[in-house]
Amino acid sequence: MTTLDLLRPVRGPLATAAALQAIGSLLALLPLLVLIAFTSAFIAGGRLPGTTLVAVAVLGTLGAALATAAATWVAHRADANLTWILQRRLSDTIRHIPVPAVTGLGSGRIKKVVHDDTAAAHYLVAHTLLDVTALVVTPLAGLVALALADWRLALCSLVPLALGIWWYGRAMRGSGANFAEYATAQQRINSTIVDYVRGLPTAKVYGGTGGARARYTAAVHDFHDFFRAWSGRTSAATTASWLVAAPGVTAAFLALAGGIGLTLGWVSPAGLVAGVLLGPAISAPVAVAGPRLQALRTGLSALRSIRELLDQPRLSWGTVTPARGAVRLDHVGHRYDDRDVLHDVTFALPDRGLVALVGASGSGKSTIAALLARFTDPAAGHVLLGGTDLRDLPEAALYERIGFVFQDTRLRRAGVRDNLTGGRPVPDERIVDAARQAAVHDVILGLPHGYDTVLGDDTDLSGGQRQRIALARALLREPWLLVLDETLSAVDPATRTALMASLRAQARRRAVLLITHQLHLVQDADRILVLDQGRLAGDGTHTELLAGCPAYRALLE
Repeated sequence: MTTLDLLRPVRGPLATAAALQAIGSLLALLPLLVLIAFTSAFIAGGRLPGTTLVAVAVLGTLGAALATAAATWVAHRADANLTWILQRRLSDTIRHIPVPAVTGLGSGRIKKVVHDDTAAAHYLVAHTLLDVTALVVTPLAGLVALALADWRLALCSLVPLALGIWWYGRAMRGSGANFAEYATAQQRINSTIVDYVRGLPTAKVYGGTGGARARYTAAVHDFHDFFRAWSGRTSAATTASWLVAAPGVTAAFLALAGGIGLTLGWVSPAGLVAGVLLGPAISAPVAVAGPRLQALRTGLSALRSIRELLDQPRLSWGTVTPARGAVRLDHVGHRYDDRDVLHDVTFALPDRGLVALVGASGSGKSTIAALLARFTDPAAGHVLLGGTDLRDLPEAALYERIGFVFQDTRLRRAGVRDNLTGGRPVPDERIVDAARQAAVHDVILGLPHGYDTVLGDDTDLSGGQRQRIALARALLREPWLLVLDETLSAVDPATRTALMASLRAQARRRAVLLITHQLHLVQDADRILVLDQGRLAGDGTHTELLAGCPAYRALLE
């Protein structure tokens, strides 16, 4: 897919808008041509044109306004449609690319692509295309009209245009790399300001010059230094290009050239008037070419950025309906960038029972949770559900059969009931039962509007309360396997005790995989899996591991 292929859905409307703008630009010259006819006749002492030409001028003015308005309307409709298409495609892409790839891109870059770059594409589609059309059609038509009136002055009118283009070319020499650096610097600022805002509480308490604050400050200073140096190198040439092609300068030059020609007898009065009136229109593009070309470059750069995100490798899903059976990791290996995080891990989870997955920080516990959720695919081996590779399952089938509750829990800005059900029709008694099992029913009743309380508007929840809402949401789906990744990390001891009792009850009906570093919670688990530096170092009960697994004993110490 090329960058311009992104415009394919709106090529027809854009061609129509450009044609309407071209017609409007041509019609806008009619009043000037009528004025030239009247002025030439007056200077020559001849008979003034009749009302027909006046009507032509009026109709030309009205026609230009209508054609330009129609072009603007068509272009904006096309832009709205394109923005809708691109943002939907971006949303779908972000949803289907591996989660580590999303986190690697960073929220700042994603925000830039989805919001800023689609806005830049708006100026390209709705404005810049029409502006460029007008800047091309008007000078060409003016040059043709002036050549018909006096070819010598038409050649003279090219002098300011040529000088302006030459100076502007000097100003823009090497600008490709500068525009690329400009976009990169803007993206760097976007990323660092997000990190800075997130780390503001820490910065307020501890201050200092390091971390996100230092990165944000450095990004702003680097952009300032780069842009100041760039503008300093180009400002003189840019100003010269604007001045030499300014309407007043162009009109004065052609008046001087036409006056000399009139004295020498090779320019007619009509040609002189045409040169003074049409000349500025011929050289006008130079004065406004800079902003328009920059907008064009910015828009194309934005489309490239959008295309790069859309071209990210996506996770594909299959169509096989899995048979009920164990979840199994079969010789699984995985790596992030150049770092191996899992090495030949093999184990199977039972149909029922409480299984704990423990290990030191960085041992690969959360990576296994990500593989089970298919946030990414293993670099080696297979993750199987009922004998079927997760890559061969439909997406909905996986999440219906495996429920997940993660340490970093996000809830929608919606009612508690909607957060629990996802908008699905679920009987109230089931909702309440799931909330009781997650030890969050009493918390919900204490909210301003109970289960209809809108989170984020009516109230906010603590981290532990959000985790329990997420647990209740997972229980409502009645999954075959319930995966809890550090789910009990933010709850108080009394609630933790109640939740562990509830999880043991759940383990009599389904498999529960509890990923945790709190070993005292899992000592009576049916089975404990021990990870050590990405390898499965132990598999057994607490007593068995104490006797035969050094890695487990090291965790207890």
